Amino acid sequence: MKKLMLGMLIASAPVVSFGLEGSATAVSDYIWRGQSQSGNRPAVQGSLTQGLWQGGSVSGWASTLSGSGQEIDLTLAQEFTFKNVTLSFGGIYYHYNRTAPADTMEYFLGASAYGVSLTHYLAPEDNAFGTGSSDTSYTNLSYEHELPQNWSLKVAVGWSDYDGANSTARDFADFELRGTKSLSETHQVFIGWTATKRKAAATDVNSIDEDNVVIGINFDF
Repeated sequence: MKKLMLGMLIASAPVVSFGLEGSATAVSDYIWRGQSQSGNRPAVQGSLTQGLWQGGSVSGWASTLSGSGQEIDLTLAQEFTFKNVTLSFGGIYYHYNRTAPADTMEYFLGASAYGVSLTHYLAPEDNAFGTGSSDTSYTNLSYEHELPQNWSLKVAVGWSDYDGANSTARDFADFELRGTKSLSETHQVFIGWTATKRKAAATDVNSIDEDNVVIGINFDF
């Protein structure tokens, strides 16, 4: 009887995963929410993710920016899977070493199923991302589909919303189309197109169009 009870306790205990994973990426342009962060120049990026518990993780991600700047993002996330639906939530802290006023804490909540993902991000603080906004939010809807010859296709649309009378940014939409080919279990190459139509400041009348083609290579380890 004791052995049976012990077996039941072990079977019902949460699975803890402490695996450490990482990646290194080189891209022709670092695009974030439809806008170049590297001055339309190449960027080098890397990440480390540490599993904490079942579905939980902490990760660090970094990228070079335009000039000699760097961005470092720290993320604490949790995922739950119910049949074919995955729910996720957590927080991301964005640090910019050359533009300290742009440092921002952002929270997210998302759901995905059958290749479709919907995620909402919220930064409820003054001067989020250095824009002077009282808070900012971003919503992204994407679809990914596996193709023959180890290719996959991603289509996404996003909407950035800036609130507050002092905001220097205006609401805008962004679009992404990306194809990724897996060369092996740890190596991928990709090519993508991103576009956005936005106003650089609240007082601007004319819109600014960004249309970028990005290529890159990624190594997982």
